[in-house]
Amino acid sequence: MMPRRTLVIALLPFIAILAGCQQEKDEASSQRAALAAIAETNAKTLQALNTNDLELMNSLVADNHIMMIPNRPELSGRAAIIASNRNLVESWTNVEIWKPAETVVSGDWAYQRGAFDITLTPKKEGVRAIRSVGKYIHIYQRQPDGRWLMIRDIFNDNGAAAAQATAPSPEPQGEAK
Repeated sequence: MMPRRTLVIALLPFIAILAGCQQEKDEASSQRAALAAIAETNAKTLQALNTNDLELMNSLVADNHIMMIPNRPELSGRAAIIASNRNLVESWTNVEIWKPAETVVSGDWAYQRGAFDITLTPKKEGVRAIRSVGKYIHIYQRQPDGRWLMIRDIFNDNGAAAAQATAPSPEPQGEAK
């Protein structure tokens, strides 16, 4: 019969393997939960944008959010984003679709790369609607309360020809921007 100490030493590699398998399962589960939470944040953001729901829109703005809009100074911080949201809701009706191509999560951080299609219809008569088709990078951070909020929003337009060549989608598919 093998002495107890020798048996324990012999079993240690197997115990380590089992513990590693459990850790991989926990990490995969955490990854799925993060991806689902980010998808939920995106869905709420789009709902807010597409229904002009200023209260919901502003509830999704992180304190350290920075938005980089093409051909404009960056909007930095919660107050600047909320002011921009107010201007959007007061001036435009928004129809926006996001089509994520990849979402990568690492700890409390994530980024998402994708494409968007947006049509802004002015509430003021005599102003033309604006359509933009382009791409984006969103960076998300898990907040102390567990929510995933966008903290960086960087996007640019593919050009006028792209907006005219791509017909607007009648219904959002996947996640919309």
